[in-house]
Amino acid sequence: MSSAGEANLVVATVPPSQVVRGIEPVREALCRRYGEPSVAKMPIHVELRSSIQVPEDAVDAFIEEFGLLIREWEPFRVRTDALCCQNLTFDGEKMPSAYLPVRKDLDLLEFNRCLAEYPRFRIRREPRFNPAIVLARGFLTKDEMKEIEALAKDEPDLFGGKFEWTCDNVTLYERQGSDWEQWHVFRLQEARFRADLI
Repeated sequence: MSSAGEANLVVATVPPSQVVRGIEPVREALCRRYGEPSVAKMPIHVELRSSIQVPEDAVDAFIEEFGLLIREWEPFRVRTDALCCQNLTFDGEKMPSAYLPVRKDLDLLEFNRCLAEYPRFRIRREPRFNPAIVLARGFLTKDEMKEIEALAKDEPDLFGGKFEWTCDNVTLYERQGSDWEQWHVFRLQEARFRADLI
């Protein structure tokens, strides 16, 4: 738990294992040369909402309530573009980052809008939704960011990949500094399968 008996939760979706295996070598190569080593400790994920403060005695109720929200959604496609470098905002702070941008397809945007309207997420004002898979961040100079972008062009087999998969999960993590602990995984079900769950 974080301070004052509260959990600092992150809502994310995790790509399937074959996609993670394709992304890991890229992140490892970048983390060896650039940015914060702590990034390599994070699960490979697309962050949907962040910084949800849940009191320790309300965690079970929160998970149950959140599950009722998630079960209304069916799986949807997620697509990334190729590696790029720009500033991204983390906890209100802009940081130079290398990342795979996630396309703002309609289903993903609608899902994010639904989460944004959920009352539990109003504790902290969220920045504009810019979904991404972060590969390196922090301590990146402008020259290093240009080097990374050049790598994507010079070594397309490793650094030039785009990825696509079906989002079938929403995962809750507790984040304490650079440590991430998985709390709960919710599975998105197609409508024809949900009747058995009601």
